[in-house]
Amino acid sequence: MKTTQKLKIGFIANAIEHMELNPESPSFDSTWQLIEFGKKKYDVRYILDTSIQSESGKTTGLSYEIAHLKAKEKIINEKREDLSSFDILIIRRDPPFNQAYLAMVQILSTIEDKVTIINRPSALTKYNEKINVILFPEYAPKSLVTCSVSEIKHFIHGQKNGVVLKGLDNKGGSNIFMLKPNDVNTNEIIHQITNEGTSYIMCQELLNIEKTGDKRITIINGKVMGGFLRRPTKGDFRGNIGKGAAVVPAQATAKEEVMAKKIGEFFLNEGISIVGIDVIDGKVTEINITSPLMPKRFIPKIETAFYEYIEQLCQRS
Repeated sequence: MKTTQKLKIGFIANAIEHMELNPESPSFDSTWQLIEFGKKKYDVRYILDTSIQSESGKTTGLSYEIAHLKAKEKIINEKREDLSSFDILIIRRDPPFNQAYLAMVQILSTIEDKVTIINRPSALTKYNEKINVILFPEYAPKSLVTCSVSEIKHFIHGQKNGVVLKGLDNKGGSNIFMLKPNDVNTNEIIHQITNEGTSYIMCQELLNIEKTGDKRITIINGKVMGGFLRRPTKGDFRGNIGKGAAVVPAQATAKEEVMAKKIGEFFLNEGISIVGIDVIDGKVTEINITSPLMPKRFIPKIETAFYEYIEQLCQRS
């Protein structure tokens, strides 16, 4: 990768009309906060995720300059660019990790030797945000990944407080169910979420989210940056902003710091330098790598740390 006088940085993200661009909103898309901060010093472009293509070995995408954060129509100077001409590409397309996401990162993985891409596309295809926790059983709640209806039932019977069942490719609290032992809806929910025993899911012991909340800890380049705490609305068990959870700033405890550093170092070695871990009642329930939220309102130094890391990457090349 070459280094230019003014770094050329591309953010690969969802269509703007599908994003929350109000900085006051709890679900504000932090990609745009990073773009606004970076364009003061760097040549920062927004690249539409669905525009990425490869033709005769050349991988390109539609890139835009961002004229104004809050005005969705203010993207200007559209042009199709060779993505290997960028100094850094940052994948910020939101889950679900469906066939479209998979195809996009597979295309991008073909140019990994030509341009630095965060997080590394080939690593994104290797690791799943829900499954990642089984790499760290010492930090995770009791967990089972399976598509077997009978094994799920057996697992449920072994958890006196109940379980949480999660589809592997969703986000924002969708396709997540809580089941208590002997719940009359057990059969229906298991068959539904596993597509009649053909789709793998994550099963985890139910933790005390009402007491502790759901803490997100953000890691950049193996370093713990801080985080925020999500408290579910009354009557809900999901600590997701999109489901109305209240959000407040939070720092990692000493125990969480140790866990986060170990997890961050592992994924950094795999080409994953931006990680968000979810902690409930002292246990890691998910390890987010596709597009972890990095809100300035809860992590004030996040933008500076992010671009310092970008500059370090360019200086090494």
